[in-house]
Amino acid sequence: MLANAPVQTVLDTQAITTLLYRSLRYADEKRTDELPHCYADIVTIDFGGVKPSQQISAKDLAAWAGRAYALVKTQHMMFNVGVEVNGDNATSRSCGHALHERTDHERLLAYLPTLRERVRPYGRRLANRSHPYDADFRAR
Repeated sequence: MLANAPVQTVLDTQAITTLLYRSLRYADEKRTDELPHCYADIVTIDFGGVKPSQQISAKDLAAWAGRAYALVKTQHMMFNVGVEVNGDNATSRSCGHALHERTDHERLLAYLPTLRERVRPYGRRLANRSHPYDADFRAR
């Protein structure tokens, strides 16, 4: 059993990384019907000072994304992904950029230096998503 632990950690790490990318891709592709499957039933969202931390259901989060992105082209990018697996919990840290372009061609670039997600591998769904306030938001 102990000899299989490193293999299971690699498999969990890959599954979590895939899930993180999938959640961003579903948002960009406006696949809000599939988005809730990426998240735990209740998610804690923290935009780090932009607005207070809040808990929201995965279904409500997907509905919000549908409304927020209805008239906006988005491209969420994530890189420098690190996943730490610790038993039934895992934490990921990454850097990211988000491009939001309104249909009137006003472009908003959001540079998010770090994203933190806590994932529970047994369900492989995001439980927390945090965006620290040190992001640089620019309209172009």
